[in-house]
Amino acid sequence: MSSSILNIGDSVVFDDSIESIEYHSFHPFNDSYKNNDEIRIRINDQDIIVWPSESQLIIEGTTTKSSTFVNNGAAHLFQDIRYELNGVEIDRTKNCGVTTTMKGILSYGEEESKALENSCWNTSSSSGIKDIEGEFCFTIPLRHLLGFAEDYTKVIVNAKHELVLNRSSTNSNCAIKTKDATKGFEININRIVWRMPIVKVSDKEKLRLLRYVESNAPIPISFRSWDLYEYPLLPTSQKHVWTVKTSTQLEKPRFVILGFQHARNNDESKDKSLFDHSNFHNARLYLNSQYYPYESFANDFEKGVYSLLYEAFCNFKRQYYGLKNANVQVNPAHFKTKAPLVVIDCSRQMDTIRSGVGGGIDIKLEMEFKKAIPSDTTAYCLIINDSLFEYTILTKSVRKISS
Repeated sequence: MSSSILNIGDSVVFDDSIESIEYHSFHPFNDSYKNNDEIRIRINDQDIIVWPSESQLIIEGTTTKSSTFVNNGAAHLFQDIRYELNGVEIDRTKNCGVTTTMKGILSYGEEESKALENSCWNTSSSSGIKDIEGEFCFTIPLRHLLGFAEDYTKVIVNAKHELVLNRSSTNSNCAIKTKDATKGFEININRIVWRMPIVKVSDKEKLRLLRYVESNAPIPISFRSWDLYEYPLLPTSQKHVWTVKTSTQLEKPRFVILGFQHARNNDESKDKSLFDHSNFHNARLYLNSQYYPYESFANDFEKGVYSLLYEAFCNFKRQYYGLKNANVQVNPAHFKTKAPLVVIDCSRQMDTIRSGVGGGIDIKLEMEFKKAIPSDTTAYCLIINDSLFEYTILTKSVRKISS
């Protein structure tokens, strides 16, 4: 037993370093939120201390009653989202709806899912987000949309911030029309707001921060970015090799998540938030000459043999967040029908992985299926890799550390 229990004379310490945290709303320059529009929200005041990881995106609009939002439908409203610091892109999420759906299914447990229902997240219902009659309002945490906001939980001082949203070319992936609907639905965004926490600190903390600014020491900004790659139409065969990308040595992939969708893209009658198993059997990830996992998944959904695949699914949350016990929101039955994602953990890598062409790491996937891949099947590969930037407060320089 620790001897600290004997320190009965210890004084009580009160933390008064933060005087208040106030949420301020920042609006886009433009007031047009139609398909393919670019929406920019800027914070120019450099005298404030902001807390990006706790910021939120508020989206208000209207929709026809003949439709129902799918799970994470609000994220499908945007093709991509990026965060810029002093004009330098820090992080970007491409194909925002698919990326955040894959990441969220793996990351959220039952309690987190319930808390995110206000963000258009609902995996418990098979018919989408209910109780939306004409008007909607969603509050989405920025950490749900960007790896930077999820991992970098510190404040940022003396900088310009900009959030850039690119609207999707279509709203067909956001919702599904009801069975009795005779025509398609419409979704219109009327208002977008970025709510940013402004932190006000005590005089003692102000002095400490001022001294740090004057030292002009670079501040490391490290996080895990979510990089999505798409194979629009897989060939109708039982085996396929996909050369995904070449990564720099620093941006080593830590997790690779593979998902399949059959004829769901831009179809108002299909739920874009669900994934299909497509008779998946096995996948092997190659980082140059090193491969993961060591043993085959030996998967067969038709025979109900997918326990190793589901175990890898459950292990993601424990490994990614460093938790001993982590509950998931998908049980084995729903895993097969709703979210049969293939999770490959490559977070622990050998020093023998050598540089590929151009000094990087070649990322390749070998996929096998029990039957020929159904036609019109799209494959998504979500790579979670390290990202590191340096920010110098006095000179306001931001640079990416790439080697």
